[in-house]
Amino acid sequence: MELSERPNVLLITFDSCRWDAFEKACTPVIDSLGQARLAHAQATFTYAAHLALYQGHFPSCRERIVYYNRFTRPLFRIASTDAPVEGFACFPLGTPNIIYGLHNLGYHALGYASTGWFRHPDLRAPFDEFELTGINADLQVDLFTSRIARLSVPFVALLNFGETHDPYEHGGQIPPSEISRARATFNSVRSSDFDRPNWIKQVRSCEFLDERVGLIAEWLRKLPRATIVVLCADHGECFGEDGLHGHGFYHPKVMEVPLAIFAINGELPEQVPEASSQPCWASIHSKGSG
Repeated sequence: MELSERPNVLLITFDSCRWDAFEKACTPVIDSLGQARLAHAQATFTYAAHLALYQGHFPSCRERIVYYNRFTRPLFRIASTDAPVEGFACFPLGTPNIIYGLHNLGYHALGYASTGWFRHPDLRAPFDEFELTGINADLQVDLFTSRIARLSVPFVALLNFGETHDPYEHGGQIPPSEISRARATFNSVRSSDFDRPNWIKQVRSCEFLDERVGLIAEWLRKLPRATIVVLCADHGECFGEDGLHGHGFYHPKVMEVPLAIFAINGELPEQVPEASSQPCWASIHSKGSG
């Protein structure tokens, strides 16, 4: 597949968003784009979960569904010495991560993140440009859409939204320092009661972000190429279950997250070429094509 035909790739993470909060939320935009499924996170906190994401190891569903279960058919795969299942796109042995892999194919890599973990060079290094915004989805959407409108090559982008992270506020700006203070306060609570008020705030934050995903989708539909979107949470959150609050430890509610994979201006195929050690891309179908 020539560079001019290759799709953009957009990774959207709802930071700390657990499955049952997302499922409870009214998300008509995301529902119209692709079915969100219960998946299981690759890690319990932002740094490790995003490093896995960069490897193409997204949260995985137990059901053997193409792209949603990486042992059935992964979306992206870095070649190894194992006998792998082929993915939609694969990269040669030794590729550090999928961001670098796409960059080496001519993609422009950009990221906009909300939480302090993204000060770490491991999470920023693969990108050509990166901005830590704090919790401010409106700013992130504005920065992202204005930038992609000026690109002449495909992009791979990360949008890490923090409204679903404590303090579960939306519609304003919360700098990373305030996020850290909020989490420290939240984790000092040791009540075994379920913290329903904060859980409801996370539900409402999902609904707020659903509208922002709609704004992004409108922009992506204006582009001349298709865009593959992976929308997920990096991990979930405890709200008092078993006396636990927050994340960074194992608990089912920390591991249960939403995952939606879909294409805008195209459709992902279910069948891809047989396994190969060489870089390859399956074709993405334009809407309405046979």
